[in-house]
Order: sequence, then C-alpha cells, then structure tokens
Amino acid sequence: LREGLRLVTTEQAKELASRHACIVLDARPAADYKAGRIPGSVSLPYDNLEAELAHVQVLLSPAQPIMTYCSGKDCDESFLLTLYLRKAGFTNIVLYAGGFEQWTAAGLPVEGGAR
Repeated sequence: LREGLRLVTTEQAKELASRHACIVLDARPAADYKAGRIPGSVSLPYDNLEAELAHVQVLLSPAQPIMTYCSGKDCDESFLLTLYLRKAGFTNIVLYAGGFEQWTAAGLPVEGGAR
C-alpha cells in the first residue's frame, strides 16, 4: 500500500480486465498505448493529463471501479494518475503496479501494435 492505495496483482488485474469489472486506464504516453495495451483499456497519458482527461471523464463516475497501470515497477505514471483521480473525487481505484511489463511477461493477451 503506497499512500493508502489498493494494489492488485497480475492475476487480479487479469480477472478485473477480463470480467470488464472496471474501467482500465493506461497512464503511459499515447505512443506506448498505440504500440500495445491491456485489452479494453482506455488511454489517459499522465504526461498529457489535462488535455486528455476531458475525453475520458465522460466515461467515469466517482464510485465507479477504475484500475490504473503504466509500464511497470520503474514507472510512476499510474501511481501519479491514481493520486490525481483520488484528489478529483474518484473513490474506487486500484493500482496495477506490475503494469504492462508484468502483464506481457505473464503471457496475457495484448491489444494493438503490430502483432
């Protein structure tokens, strides 16, 4: 638990994403998102948050389940995005700290890119 955030494992992230139990937000830069992402995830790049949030906000309601992720353990974008969303009043957020790196390492399906 960092800053009181709820973290999920790769197994939990897979379960949430496959059941469409939450909106999955990809905090990585748009180019990374286009290159490959967790299936069904929505791009909300932290490096362009102000501009992008307007497009995504229509999908979100304050109590709605949200899962954020970025590249992996060495990246802080999803952590910062989660903190930002919490300050904005979103209460039901989990952070997938393993991110895209652990997702692909586990051999899970990927959407987009040149595969």
